[in-house]
Amino acid sequence: MVCTLDSSYIQNSDPLIIEKLKNCGDLTASQVTGCTAGEITEATIADPSFPIGYDSTQFDLCLNVTTLTSNVAAITQKVVDIGMERVILNKLNQAYPSGLGDSVLQLLGSTSRVASVSEISSWTITTIDTLSSLMNPDDGTWTSEQSNAIIMVYLSVAGQTLGSAELNAIGSNLCSLNVNLLNTITSDSLSNVNSMNVSSCSIDQKTALYNIAKISFNSERSNVSDYFLLIKSYLGGAPLMDIQALAALNIQMDINTFIGINPNVIMVLSISTVRDLLGVNLPDLKLFENTTVIKSWEEQQYQSQLDTLGIGLTGGKPDHHRTFYYRFYHK
Repeated sequence: MVCTLDSSYIQNSDPLIIEKLKNCGDLTASQVTGCTAGEITEATIADPSFPIGYDSTQFDLCLNVTTLTSNVAAITQKVVDIGMERVILNKLNQAYPSGLGDSVLQLLGSTSRVASVSEISSWTITTIDTLSSLMNPDDGTWTSEQSNAIIMVYLSVAGQTLGSAELNAIGSNLCSLNVNLLNTITSDSLSNVNSMNVSSCSIDQKTALYNIAKISFNSERSNVSDYFLLIKSYLGGAPLMDIQALAALNIQMDINTFIGINPNVIMVLSISTVRDLLGVNLPDLKLFENTTVIKSWEEQQYQSQLDTLGIGLTGGKPDHHRTFYYRFYHK
């Protein structure tokens, strides 16, 4: 019964009624009488149990902006509830109406992930340290739109480019950028970047990155093993002739790299080329036989030719189709 009381009755009720209201489910906005869970102070934040005992409504009502701005790191390290994280951002937006700057952004942690693209666009990101902090994968993932907004805010600062430090910080979020921007990456910058996962990039993006990487690592071509280790992350954008050239180098391509090649390229690879590409890893083709790209490639081959691989692939075309084709066109 007490949970149905309207705001005017609650405001004039006995404290006992207020205590009983704490056991209610979701209260309407009009039913809430201010902070009842206890004002959040530095001592509260330091308590190991914080923020237990607060829902997002009480967290909002009990946390004042001054306390938040003085304890951003301590609070964001403990708060993982999305509703509370939204409260934190709302209050920080009140404290910094012109947008959050480097000193605050570096302390947000996972709270940053609840920011909208429009909020991100108002931020000021001037240092690589801030960019690295925001892109830390330990704090959660970004949507493509969010990461694009962050990178564009950083690049809007005069003198900022997609250099090696930036690329290392951005990591796989690089795939949120358009091809024109990717083409501004220099071969020198890419040559000093840690191994990158660009599997989520589009074919056009992979092609742009491969063309840069090919120039970046060209000096290593004399050492086949080193060259392959450097270039393999970008092979999803490699053209047919480059993949065929690799097959002649005894590189022993792993199956995951093979599957990441442009599907249109894989479809036209001959059985002998696939054998030469994979080398000792050829049996893995059978283990991944049910993946879409390998299954499609198998269906392009005659079964008798697949049998020459000796690994048990069974998805090829019956040979009578081949016989019919030969007889029809060679009468």
